[in-house]
Amino acid sequence: MTRADDQGLVRTIATLARDATPVRPLASPAVRLARWVVAALGASALVVGVLGLRADVVGRASDPAFAMQAGVLAALTLAAAGNALRLAIPGAARVGRARATTLTLTLAWLAVVLWPAVKDGLAWPTGWADVAHVTCAARIAAVGMLPGIVLLFMVRAAAPLDLRWAAASLALAGAGLGALGTQFICMDDATVHVLAWHALPVAVVVGVGAALGRRLLR
Repeated sequence: MTRADDQGLVRTIATLARDATPVRPLASPAVRLARWVVAALGASALVVGVLGLRADVVGRASDPAFAMQAGVLAALTLAAAGNALRLAIPGAARVGRARATTLTLTLAWLAVVLWPAVKDGLAWPTGWADVAHVTCAARIAAVGMLPGIVLLFMVRAAAPLDLRWAAASLALAGAGLGALGTQFICMDDATVHVLAWHALPVAVVVGVGAALGRRLLR
């Protein structure tokens, strides 16, 4: 390296030092998750309030099957959001454990949804594919969109390496919260309806999120 090169390097270092701005370290994933939960609950509760709670919400909330479905879905949403925030920090997440947790809670949610049909016999209601049912997919989007966008920016603020899995996790968190809110709006608890118009839209959102992971998070 010549003397001119040395001087150029010194000038470059001096410029970087002069123009550098303070870097605020990110809070821990647990703290960021708590912040997201507060913001997400506030935003989703507002949307649910605007759309209107189901007329029998008090009675249904006391039903064990309804409460268990809501509880498992809430746990799945929370786990997905936590996974997304941990995956945003290299080395902070154990990918295998995160995937196992997500898969276990997803299967648990489906099992709770299917249990009434298994117990009483699956009744395939007529009209389950009517366009009117699309309303529930729209409700899921309305309730979960803002929390999902907030989580997206929180993940982007870090440095996720597994972009596809991180994007799928944040998509699941947003859509899961949307499905949870929709459960307290929609009057139709039929198994086929919940599978087709609650669970399936969540799966579609997760698939799209995973497919667009590199574009969303790079």
